[in-house]
Amino acid sequence: MSERRARRLALAAWVVVIASFCLFASRFATRLTNTFFGDVEFTGWSNPLAHRLLAGDRPWVDFFLPIPPGSFVVLAWVERVVGRRLLLNELGLNIACHLVMGLLAYAGTVRLTTRTNALLVAVSTLAVVVQLNKEIAYDHTAQVVAWASLVVGVHGLRSTAPRAAPRLWFAAGALAGFTHFFKQSTGLGVVLGWGVGLVVLAVLARLRGERLERRPAIAWAAGLAVGLAATLAGVAALGGSIPAFLQAVYRDGPALKGGTLHLARVMLNYVVGLPSFPGSFVIVALLAWVGVRLWRHQGLEVGAEPERDEPLGVRAAAGAAALAVVGFGGAYLALGSGAEQLPRVALAWSDALKLSPSLGLPFATLFALVHLGGAAARGRSTAAAADLAVGRARAGDTFVVLYVAALVCSLLHNTSAPEFRAFYDNNPIVFVALAFLFVALDRARLGSVKWVAAALCVAGLACNKLDRAMAATYPLGAEGYWAHLQVGPRARGLWEAAAVVRRTLPPTETALVLPDDLALAPLLERPRPPLRGAVVFVDQYPEHVLAHDLELLRREPPGAIVLDPAERVIWMQLYRTWAQSSPAERLNLVVLDELLSRYRKVDSRPTRFLVIPTTLEVWVRADLLPPAASR
Repeated sequence: MSERRARRLALAAWVVVIASFCLFASRFATRLTNTFFGDVEFTGWSNPLAHRLLAGDRPWVDFFLPIPPGSFVVLAWVERVVGRRLLLNELGLNIACHLVMGLLAYAGTVRLTTRTNALLVAVSTLAVVVQLNKEIAYDHTAQVVAWASLVVGVHGLRSTAPRAAPRLWFAAGALAGFTHFFKQSTGLGVVLGWGVGLVVLAVLARLRGERLERRPAIAWAAGLAVGLAATLAGVAALGGSIPAFLQAVYRDGPALKGGTLHLARVMLNYVVGLPSFPGSFVIVALLAWVGVRLWRHQGLEVGAEPERDEPLGVRAAAGAAALAVVGFGGAYLALGSGAEQLPRVALAWSDALKLSPSLGLPFATLFALVHLGGAAARGRSTAAAADLAVGRARAGDTFVVLYVAALVCSLLHNTSAPEFRAFYDNNPIVFVALAFLFVALDRARLGSVKWVAAALCVAGLACNKLDRAMAATYPLGAEGYWAHLQVGPRARGLWEAAAVVRRTLPPTETALVLPDDLALAPLLERPRPPLRGAVVFVDQYPEHVLAHDLELLRREPPGAIVLDPAERVIWMQLYRTWAQSSPAERLNLVVLDELLSRYRKVDSRPTRFLVIPTTLEVWVRADLLPPAASR
């Protein structure tokens, strides 16, 4: 009866959490905070490629890029349902992915600790993942599938049903393999993460002197094969070339980001050279204090964690729901208040709260090492002591395997970034670290501090992204690619420049944005030149399409070229993050140094690249302008 009551209370809390989140999202999703890659992050790079699929273009035959097609397929379905190509389609899908991540965080954590902790992990996770500035569906959809693989694997590890466990392991492997249909680095991360996790399971069995159980690994490997086969079948179903897909995604992709050796050095720097959590003196002292209390009270062996008797009560369920109401409801009210910014004094502190989950990393590492050491000690202990310990081994094993798999997946998800971004992106380590943090505080008998930690995660909603959303107050109406969105001052400049292109250029003429940005190009409402490179950007444009595209541009120059930023030194500095000389840069320079002499500048307006003042320019081919305008 108490378990049934706990489930009802959890369901009631979830109804409130989902309602609060959806209310907040109804305003937040329509505020365009990134209008161009020169803002904080990228936005909307999957949607235009989904539109190309609907138009009948075949990936890796008609166009090439090093991104798998999963998000394009999902957004093509969304566009078909909505009936229009809108940037809001992708923004809405991203919000839906955030909600699913919160649900998955609960589903994965509830098998390892109390329902109270699972609810707090879920609410905190929702508040953290929605802050991600990078609003591109191929990241979000890949993460959802990777998170699902880890959560299903947790249920497989905790299952005692002889038939259910192999099926769950198979599903975990299939989801890991199918992640490659959405993003290869995330797919490689979750596959490698599970591989390391299975090795850890084997090591634990060896340390205890137990017989190695091979069926989970066999079921997982079979599922992996099915997931990878489904990825290739999906490419073939889209009319794409499988060899060209493999070339573009697994060879061109790493090469454009500096090469495999460079990416390996980046990974090494993640774990050796860069800080993984904010380690100020006060934070280190607080973590040490919690560690001492852990040692004095319930110890560091997390295998006993699910046995802790703490049924979900009304106060705990209401408290978790109240956190969501206050956090998401407060953000909703802030967006509707008419204020155009958050208080400057508080913003720097609240923005740092996104990294709160990283404080669980030290405890996760400590618990994992203690569990591994304990397995070795039990292997040398008496039979009675070993029997006592084995009763707790499955839960402890699950904690350790989940931590290892989530960490590896999170490190590999965005290896193109030189900085440590495990907690910047929507990685599974977010909810796993939160789970370890709340478990540690519970076991240190600091239950009230746990609620403070969850409240701080939710308070992080008052972040830079919310601040920029509050500044997006200009409604764009119901027409165009940015329909139903509200934008800020910089986006109004882009909107007006796109209107210049639409007024000046005949509908049949092509238009090209350089450096390429897929959030702006559809706003021009003019066809893009039929380049083989789907995205002319430093880490997206492969070498083997350059000759064809240059020949095409020289033979059939586009009717208009939009330069943002027009100052080449700005975008060249950004390109240097990945390459000293890239095919995308060489194409840009040919256009600027060779083709632009055939054009006349019809519009120029001040804009910015991050905080640097720059210029946006619109150039139209001279033969398309009246004689007076072309002089």
